[in-house]
Amino acid sequence: MKATIESVFRVRPDVFWDRLFFDAEYNAGLYRALAFESYEVLSLVRHDDGRIERKLRAEPPLSGPELLKRQLRGRIYYVEEGSYDPTRGVWTFVNRTSVAAGTTQVSGVIEAKPHADGMLHVVELDVRVSALGLGSLVERAIEKSTRESYRVTTAYTNTFAERHGLLAVSMQSAINTPVP
Repeated sequence: MKATIESVFRVRPDVFWDRLFFDAEYNAGLYRALAFESYEVLSLVRHDDGRIERKLRAEPPLSGPELLKRQLRGRIYYVEEGSYDPTRGVWTFVNRTSVAAGTTQVSGVIEAKPHADGMLHVVELDVRVSALGLGSLVERAIEKSTRESYRVTTAYTNTFAERHGLLAVSMQSAINTPVP
C-alpha cells in the first residue's frame, strides 16, 4: 500500500534539514510529543559530500490493557535506517520491526518543498504486510497511525520552530506588510 502524507511546516526546507531533522533536542521532544516509550540514535554519520546516514531505534506507544502493555513493553520496536541526500533534498528510509520482521516492510521518502508558509513536508510511504487475510487491514492501520503521528509532528515542529526563532516569514505576511 502506498500513501502520501503532506503537512505544512512553518520553517524553510534548509532550516528543517540543517537545524531540526538531525537535532538531538528537537528529536527528543518530538518523540516525547508522540508518546514513544523510548528512542535512541544508534548511529549518525556525516559524509564529506553532505550525505547523512542515521540509524535509530524507537519504541512506539502501545494501546490496550495495562497488563498487556507491561508484557509487551520493550519487545515491540522498530529500527529506522535512513540516508539524507542533500543534492536532492530527500530522506530515504526503511523501518524494520521487532515483530513480524519477515512479513512487514515500511519504507519511504521524505521531501521538504518550498511553500508560501515555509515548507511542504511530503512523505511517500510504502507499507507492505504479508499476512493471509490480514495484510491490507494491518497496512491501513499502520497508515492511519502514521498520518496521526505526522499531525502531532506538524504541531510540535511549528511550536518548536516558534520557540527557537526558526519560523519562516510567510510570503502572504510579507506581501501584506506595509513598507515604511
